[in-house]
Amino acid sequence: MIEADDHRIVWYRINEKTTFQKSGKTADVESFVVGDHVNVDSTEDEQGYLTAMSVTFEKAGTPAEKAAAQTWDLPRLQGRQAASSSTPSSPQRAPGDERPVLRRKSEEPAKETASQNAPAKETAASTPEEPVDTRPTTTVRPQDPPRDQDDPGPPALRHGVPAPHRPSARASTSGGESSGGPVILSKPAEPEPKADTGQQVVAEDDPVIAIAREVAASFAGSLPNFFCQQVTTRYQSDHPKQGWDPVDVVTAEVAYENGRESYKNIRIGNKSTNKPMEEIEGTRSTGEFATILEDLHSPTTAAQFRRKGQDTIHGGATWVYKYEVTRERSHWRIEAPSQLYYP
Repeated sequence: MIEADDHRIVWYRINEKTTFQKSGKTADVESFVVGDHVNVDSTEDEQGYLTAMSVTFEKAGTPAEKAAAQTWDLPRLQGRQAASSSTPSSPQRAPGDERPVLRRKSEEPAKETASQNAPAKETAASTPEEPVDTRPTTTVRPQDPPRDQDDPGPPALRHGVPAPHRPSARASTSGGESSGGPVILSKPAEPEPKADTGQQVVAEDDPVIAIAREVAASFAGSLPNFFCQQVTTRYQSDHPKQGWDPVDVVTAEVAYENGRESYKNIRIGNKSTNKPMEEIEGTRSTGEFATILEDLHSPTTAAQFRRKGQDTIHGGATWVYKYEVTRERSHWRIEAPSQLYYP
């Protein structure tokens, strides 16, 4: 599994014919680790699945790249774990698929480190129990203050004595400076909230968008449960500029219940399938009803809206906005048999 330069996540099948090379020499698959930069030559079958023919090592990844590779979010793959597959944290595959080999080798030490960290945490949790034995010492400390208050000498040894002298000295030097001192102290504290307000300004929306956000929330909350028939014609092309070729038609019964969509009686080219919509072969999409609307206006998505102009729709004046969502906050993904992309 690799992340291409265009941010696509691509995974390959490997077989006995797949070759691995490092520094011009034949290498073992176990010599590759997560985060390595590689060059993969592959073939694609009729269903769009890729099989690696050769994997060539280019350079080792940086610590940041290795950490990013280990924590990459692959929600679709997590729903395809084989019965003999590894732990729940490992990406899941169809039975007989050897693609997870590279990740299993990287995840096993991660599991060991996790197990090693577990006792460390337990010891860390056990260490705070030791201060319980020192409770008698804490009970002795509150007994000292009353003794100091009774004795005239101990107060002179306290730090409290120079403390009153210091403010008195500051006040005696110049009353204006003493008043200016706290003002100066309050001023450096102001830029911190200013930085926060700067972030809030970025999060603030156009008044029209703010109203649209409220309407979208009320719409999603008031949308009744309903059923409908969905018909999707799928196209594909190796040369989009020359046009798209129809592939098949996917039909499904869509039920919108309690704010979520579910798909039943899915048929691909008039052939029924028992697979859920998320696992059928080829291109597919979900969440066309209220879930996309909710996600677009969600604060976690942090979509940036920019007013583009005006238009007339159904005889009414309409504001037109252009919006952008960063890849790091995008919850949408485009999937293919061997590819995954977060736009």
